[in-house]
Amino acid sequence: MAPALILMVGAQPASAQTVPDPAETYTGTGFTLCIYKADPALAGLRNPVLFVEGMDLYNVRNQEELYRQFNQEGLIEELQDYDRDVIILNFDDANKKLSNSKSYVGEAIGYINANRSSISSTNSFTVIGISLGGLASRLALAESENNGIPHGVDTWISLDAPHEGANLPLSFQKFTEFFTSFPTYTPELEPLTTLLTALSKEAAKSMLLVHHLNSAHGEAALSESKRDGLVQLLLENGYPETCRKIAISNGSGLGATQPFEPGEQIFQWENPVLPYIDARMYALPEAWNQGNNQAKQTFIGIYYMVDGKNEEYTSYYPYSLDNAPGATGNMIAELYATLPYIDGDDFLTGSNYCAVPTVSALGIPIEYIDTDLSQHPEVLALSPFDEVYTAPGNDPVGEINTRTKSHIMRAVLEKADTDADGYSDYTEYLIGTDFSSALSVLTCNADITLSPLTGNASLNFETRPYTRYVISHTEALGEPWTELYTLTPATEAQYISFMSAMTNASGFFKVTAEPLFTVFDATTLQTTDFPDLVLETSPDSGINVIQSTE
Repeated sequence: MAPALILMVGAQPASAQTVPDPAETYTGTGFTLCIYKADPALAGLRNPVLFVEGMDLYNVRNQEELYRQFNQEGLIEELQDYDRDVIILNFDDANKKLSNSKSYVGEAIGYINANRSSISSTNSFTVIGISLGGLASRLALAESENNGIPHGVDTWISLDAPHEGANLPLSFQKFTEFFTSFPTYTPELEPLTTLLTALSKEAAKSMLLVHHLNSAHGEAALSESKRDGLVQLLLENGYPETCRKIAISNGSGLGATQPFEPGEQIFQWENPVLPYIDARMYALPEAWNQGNNQAKQTFIGIYYMVDGKNEEYTSYYPYSLDNAPGATGNMIAELYATLPYIDGDDFLTGSNYCAVPTVSALGIPIEYIDTDLSQHPEVLALSPFDEVYTAPGNDPVGEINTRTKSHIMRAVLEKADTDADGYSDYTEYLIGTDFSSALSVLTCNADITLSPLTGNASLNFETRPYTRYVISHTEALGEPWTELYTLTPATEAQYISFMSAMTNASGFFKVTAEPLFTVFDATTLQTTDFPDLVLETSPDSGINVIQSTE
């Protein structure tokens, strides 16, 4: 029977939404593919986007839950609006060895290639791996290349994948171990048994930088040999090289940390009735306390019964870990919210901890875990990725918010020019023109209205989040442009309208859409330039035509 409390690792479930039935499904060896086609009437897969499931400790996520997770902010629906077929890979058991998950992803990629309508530059293939899915897809693509087998993938996106290791506070692991080592009469703690079992499985043991099974009292908190095996596997295979590699971290790239320090007590709970429990958790210290030659406490647990138990556990890790910049987890907060008899003596410092350090998600060595990457481009340049994105603060691991959605849409659309008009699908996505028309005609979300009384023109269109727009006008190409309007960066889509006074009812608008976020090339650290889109207005025959001009 499933426990009443599910302590989540990875992205939190999205709010309830209607989930469509997949157009097709495919059952592979150890996984299932659910295929959501942009146009089910068309044969073959067109511009496939494969989402690879992340960490699922309890192996409970089904097709509908994964769809809701990946469709946060309407991501799947918007990809389909741009003729991308979306495929979701759901592992039968996401807790197996990464070598198994790697093979499953490789089989899925082979199936997709075998069913693409064509394998060409006009039918791009994108793989998006979240958390564990980022590691599995990395290994699958790299192994394919190392064996000389084309994988057909144009762009690989890694979202909060722990390339250099993940974290679940050791104090919480010891709390779980402590309260599952003897009978308990506290129903709220029963799910800890399930959690401890999940932590003992291959995936968790190999990805966690510190693990309770190999962290002896009074010694450095190091993972056991399972972690070493994954590290060796990653080193042997490396990173894929024939596709564009993009890393996205929901962790801070500015060095922002959690609101507590290494060694600080972050949790206290006393249960005043049977079975009389006193538990305290501490953020993992960085080093020994030089004064008494021991580390600060990591966990204290006291169980007062006839056969009581008392444990004080100390350990350390050479770098700040629990409070480091990184995508966050909240399992401790979820537990705390269910505990009985919370009073003024009990507390939880903050609700989050670092689950995937920012540097780990970018493939940068873990010793740079505290680095403000915006101030140290030489550290950022250590990333093996072609482009990297980070957040200003620390958001939940695997979350698809407006910012991460912007990154994904850019990565999927930027290199494609579906209508072959010289403007990438991403440029047309930002401005709102029709990506499938060589005339780049604005969609119904935008129109030009010329007033016959004033000669003014009104341009209306929907902006994209985190994008700065500048609109300029000229009566004739070759003449100077007059800037009419600047829309400062917004965090949500807005429908805007502006008017321009013109001496006659014709002319040209120039719309420049500049993404707010800097995209770093791991070698040159240069930002990407975007072309302007010039729109012509004409009142001939009472019909206003908008077209792109070179």
